[in-house]
Amino acid sequence: MLSKVYSNSSTLGIEPEPHLADDFVKEFGSNARFRAVMSRLFYENGGLEEGTKIDLWKPQQLTWTDVGRILGEEENFQDDVYQWTDEAKAFCDSRGVGFFAACHFDRLRDHLYDPERPDPLLQLALRGTIGGWDGHGSAGTRIEKYLQERYALDQNVEYESRKLTFTKAATGQNNFRLSVNDPTADTLTLAQLHNVLFDVSSDQGLDGFIVEFDAAANVCYLDVLQVKTGQLSKSITVGGLQDERRENDRTMRGVLAKAKRGAENFRGHVLGLYKNAEAPQLVFRSFTLITTKKLNKAAKEKYFDKVAKVQWGDDFVDVFVISSSSCFDLMQPAVQKVVDECRK
Repeated sequence: MLSKVYSNSSTLGIEPEPHLADDFVKEFGSNARFRAVMSRLFYENGGLEEGTKIDLWKPQQLTWTDVGRILGEEENFQDDVYQWTDEAKAFCDSRGVGFFAACHFDRLRDHLYDPERPDPLLQLALRGTIGGWDGHGSAGTRIEKYLQERYALDQNVEYESRKLTFTKAATGQNNFRLSVNDPTADTLTLAQLHNVLFDVSSDQGLDGFIVEFDAAANVCYLDVLQVKTGQLSKSITVGGLQDERRENDRTMRGVLAKAKRGAENFRGHVLGLYKNAEAPQLVFRSFTLITTKKLNKAAKEKYFDKVAKVQWGDDFVDVFVISSSSCFDLMQPAVQKVVDECRK
């Protein structure tokens, strides 16, 4: 039984004693059941968005049904929530479960965003994405960046954390532009991008490129990378002509059509920079899809069990797919544990 009944309106705006927030974080670190519920609450309240503050007027709660699913619907699972509420670590009423106070949300943010411990936030993003939690696209973005970094390490190339942009005003800490001859702090040449994986800033159907620049022949070979995240239970199919036309990225034909368009856009942007200089030949050599989703049987036979080829302009491009288990093999052991938990 509850020894106290708490109300969101009367507690979320009150700053409790410091030790209560400390106790909250300690419970989060030591109690897997508490951590599972509070992680989902943090996610649902926009915690993965940097700088988010909890909405004191309309905080997001989990229904009792949601909490039951998270805790495995074990008999008397509500007793755990009642205990957390008695200890001022959670809030509950007849409708559901939420944060006891805003400072708990803020302290959890500080705990997860610790630059010395990047894994917890990534693990939360992964749990939300492959577990099918709705919304919050920043979770997928965080995982995509991580997989790019891991793929660069696997391919023994450097990773450029800034994104390439073709908008002159958009350079700075998070972006860079291409330069033909005169690189600056905000610009890089294709030669400087040799053996580097970099991302593009706008959604053109592609996530990244690995450049191999042959200066003597003035040829730039491009290996294209696309990262797609999603639920473990979701599959990518082969697709048909309509999927290709609509660029339906739940199908391989749609993914490849979107990638081809993005590649041609990229080629046009790059060659457009060479107005008074000899432009290099751009050759698209391969396309690799990395996805947390599975391929269905037909897609696996066509694109995973063998190397498929597609034609992009004059280039014949090898197609590789790193999906599901192969994708998770790129991850570090601490991150793989989240996948194992979600599979149970």
